[in-house]
Amino acid sequence: MARRVVQWSAIVVLCLVLVACAGETAKSTSTSEPRLAEPIVGLEVVDESHLLVTHRMGDCQIPAGHTVNYEPDSVTVTMFSKDAGDPGCLGGFGEVPTKVSLDEPLNGRRVVDGACLEGQQLAGSSDCVNGFPQPS
Repeated sequence: MARRVVQWSAIVVLCLVLVACAGETAKSTSTSEPRLAEPIVGLEVVDESHLLVTHRMGDCQIPAGHTVNYEPDSVTVTMFSKDAGDPGCLGGFGEVPTKVSLDEPLNGRRVVDGACLEGQQLAGSSDCVNGFPQPS
């Protein structure tokens, strides 16, 4: 009898743990908001490990981080924004400067705007040539 109580107790505890974990996973994924890749409009190489990146962003957006991917001949920087959540926002655009630290030195590699690459917001647009927006 004691053995059955221990088995059922173990099963109940396992079920509670699974339910708690499933609830936590659902909660964490439901709060994530979609991010938009934003075009880089200015780039200053501060030194081999730091860039000053200026990107365009809608007035109804807020910064949502960036990614940096390293290839043998290039470093791809993608700047992101997300909805600011202001239903009264009327729109417009601004430019946002952001300091980006690199984990690897540039070593002569070109910097590519990730927003201009396949699958991103600007891919295939006339604004992007060779992976970087062109001046208007």
